[in-house]
Amino acid sequence: MIRIRQVHSWVLPVERERIEQVKDIFRENFSVIASYADKIPDLLNAPF
Repeated sequence: MIRIRQVHSWVLPVERERIEQVKDIFRENFSVIASYADKIPDLLNAPF
């Protein structure tokens, strides 16, 4: 089952774990641009 949760920040340990899971899923599905997954935490702080 897929759960969609909104993550506002990566400060809390629970949210950091979720972001790591998102990064892993991103890398698996978009292997051509896998390095972009490392930018995900930064996008939470400055989405624009």
